[in-house]
Amino acid sequence: MLKWLMSLSLLLGFYQQAYAVDSSKLNWQTNYDQAVEQAKNQNKHLFLFFTGSDWCGWCHKLENEVLNTSEFAQRVSDKFIFVVLDFPMKTKLDPQLAKQNKELQQKFKVKGYPTVIILDEELRPIETTGYRPGGGKAYADYLMQKISESKTYKHSFSKLGKEKASFKELTSLYGKAHKLCRFEDANRILQVGMRCEDNLFFLLERYRQLAKEGHLYQTEAAVLKQKLLAKDPQNKNLTHYEIAVIDFEAYAKKIGQEKYSVELAILPLLSYIEKFGSQDSKNLWKLYMMISQVYLDESNIEKALQFARFAHDSAPTNLQFDILALINHIEHEL
Repeated sequence: MLKWLMSLSLLLGFYQQAYAVDSSKLNWQTNYDQAVEQAKNQNKHLFLFFTGSDWCGWCHKLENEVLNTSEFAQRVSDKFIFVVLDFPMKTKLDPQLAKQNKELQQKFKVKGYPTVIILDEELRPIETTGYRPGGGKAYADYLMQKISESKTYKHSFSKLGKEKASFKELTSLYGKAHKLCRFEDANRILQVGMRCEDNLFFLLERYRQLAKEGHLYQTEAAVLKQKLLAKDPQNKNLTHYEIAVIDFEAYAKKIGQEKYSVELAILPLLSYIEKFGSQDSKNLWKLYMMISQVYLDESNIEKALQFARFAHDSAPTNLQFDILALINHIEHEL
C-alpha cells in the first residue's frame, strides 16, 4: 500500500509539473504592481492569467496547448508583461500574494478559470477570454487582432466631435465601446448620436438606459418616448415593439413592490399586441411567452398556461414542439 501511495504521489507531482506555466518561454510574474510599472516603462500590454494551478483541468489545457508552446512565445513574448494570478486549492500561497490575487479577481469580475484579461497602456481591459482551441499561433493571432481593434477604436474615438461621422460609423463605435466596457465613452457617443439627423437608434438606446436606471417616470423618459413613437408611427422600424419590451422588463423587475403588479408589467405587451400583433407575426409568439413566464414566476399557472397556448398557436412551426413541451410541463403543475 505504501509503495502504491508513493507511486501515486510521484504521478500527481509529475502531472502538476507537466502542466505548470513554463517560465523558460515566457517571463511570468506574480507581483501585479511591479508588472504594471514594467508595462508602463516598456510601453507594453498586460497579460493577466487567472488560474487554479493544482486543480483546474481547463487551465492545464490552456497552458499545455498555448502558453507553454514556442509558437505562442515567439509571437507575443515581447508584446506583453505576463502576470499569473493563482487560486490553488492545495498549495498555500503567501498571504500578501493571496490577498492581491483575490482583490484583482474581484476588480476584474473574474468568475471562472482559466480567464485571460488583456489590459492596454491605460490598464483598461480590451479583451477577456479563456481557453480557445487552435494552439499557440491561433491564440497569439487572436490577441494581436484584439489589440489592433482596440487601437483602431481609440483612433476613431479621438475624432468624435471633430469630424462628422455617419450613422454606421457611430453605431459601430458605440457597439465597440460597450464591448470594451468603456461606458463613459459609450455615453459620449450616445450624446453625439442623439444630435444627429438619423438618431432613432440612439434615442432608443437612451430610453433603454433610463429604463435600466429606473427613471421611466422622469420627464426625459416621457419626452423621449413621445419622440420615438412619433418618428415611427406605423412601427416600420419596430420602435413600438422595442419600447413595449423595455417598459415590460423595467416593470417586471419591480413586481411585488408598491404599485407594481403582473398586470402593470404586461400592460405594454398587451397594448402592443392589440395594436400591432396582427402585422408582427415574427414577434407575437415571443410576447406571449414573456407574459406566460411572468405568470409562471408568480405561480399563476392557469394564466401561464393560457398565454403559453397563445404562443404555441402563433409560433413558427419549428418552435411549436418546444413550446408544446412547456405547455405539457405547466399542465402537469395544475
